[in-house]
Amino acid sequence: MDQSLVIRVERIQERQDAIERTVGDIQRDYRDMDRRVERIEMRLFWLSLAGSLAGGLLGASAPAIARIMS
Repeated sequence: MDQSLVIRVERIQERQDAIERTVGDIQRDYRDMDRRVERIEMRLFWLSLAGSLAGGLLGASAPAIARIMS
């Protein structure tokens, strides 16, 4: 086999290996980001639920507080 062809094949393989490493890094970063987004969504859900409950309690107790204050 011609030496220049061997060098070209080796360079192509090196590039393929570099691309595979980059793709692996991107996939890992995507999984990490996806987990972070899931945690943020869960926190927002619980905050929203707590806000709704607090608003409901305040709304229900407003007439009683108004009677006490008057």
